[in-house]
Amino acid sequence: GGVGKTTFVRSVYNEPQVRGRFRRHAWVTVGAASSAAVLKRIMLQVFLERPEMPANADSMEEMQLADTVGRYLSNKPYLVVLDDLWSSDVWDYLSVALPDNDLGSRIMVSSRVPDIGSQCRWASAVQVLKHSPLDHDDSLRLFRHRAFWSTHPPELEEISKEIVRECHGLPLLLVAMGGLMSTKEQAVPAWKAVLEELHRTKDLQLTLPFVLWFAYKDLPSRLKACFLYFVLFPRTYCVKRTALIRLWIANGYV
Repeated sequence: GGVGKTTFVRSVYNEPQVRGRFRRHAWVTVGAASSAAVLKRIMLQVFLERPEMPANADSMEEMQLADTVGRYLSNKPYLVVLDDLWSSDVWDYLSVALPDNDLGSRIMVSSRVPDIGSQCRWASAVQVLKHSPLDHDDSLRLFRHRAFWSTHPPELEEISKEIVRECHGLPLLLVAMGGLMSTKEQAVPAWKAVLEELHRTKDLQLTLPFVLWFAYKDLPSRLKACFLYFVLFPRTYCVKRTALIRLWIANGYV
């Protein structure tokens, strides 16, 4: 993960010219969700609180959900994104729910599973795009953009390059490391200390969870409590900023 698949797909999905070509849109983060859960999320977005929304949707089985969505979309151009698809099993039902209606409808899938594209084919017009990591120059440019508020000090150039090499061209990792380094004093000793810590954990692969743990260790105790509060929310849950701050205040964290 972290190569930029979701960011790329979202930039296409949110492009006004793209959205304007379709009457119905749905974005579903799949992960480990069941077929029924995926279909319900699609249904909620494509029906848009219209009268056609069946009152008994919550009690429907997978095939009922698939048939209902499929009949509704059969005469409408639609764009559906299935983000972070782990398994092709859900496609048994989606082939019914997302019909090839000859109206220019499109389904976009992002996955970290290499063979998911070929496993999910049911039409001939399927294109598989492999998203490659950034090269060194682009990686360094992205890291600098996140790590420095203005121009980068020349004395930190070599250390920056070493940190970038550890990120292996993964945009999410580069952004995370850049954000971490932006909180450090822009001086060689402070940056060398981080680099030495990375070298001491050389047996551990540099990943996003590792970078988050690295940043977490530097937080004061009160902010650690705020950070850990996120584990109370389900995966992919959209946390409202105002509500979150109020929860922190209610628990005495801020």
